[in-house]
Amino acid sequence: MLNYESNVSNIMPTFPQAGSHKLGSLKEIGARDITTILDVEPIEIDDEKVFNEWNFRIFFEDGTSTRAAIWDYKGSQNNDRFSFWCDKETYAGDIFKKIFFDHVESF
Repeated sequence: MLNYESNVSNIMPTFPQAGSHKLGSLKEIGARDITTILDVEPIEIDDEKVFNEWNFRIFFEDGTSTRAAIWDYKGSQNNDRFSFWCDKETYAGDIFKKIFFDHVESF
């Protein structure tokens, strides 16, 4: 079981996640900042809804991990706003706060 209080130990890029749905939002952060923090390049999708998407796995010191994604939606990147998801839905906000701190707006 994931211990959401465990510290993040590593982040690695993964393949796109089918079926990701929004669990929360990041605010006041740009695409370059997200890339720098994650050390993962976005996939540039460039369709009508999503332009940038990051797919990655978060590893914790206790040996557990979770798949995660961040994406912009319908131009939200122009306002420095992004959506996020992870497969540990109950702890998504807590997990993203460990990485993005005050940029986590809702979950």
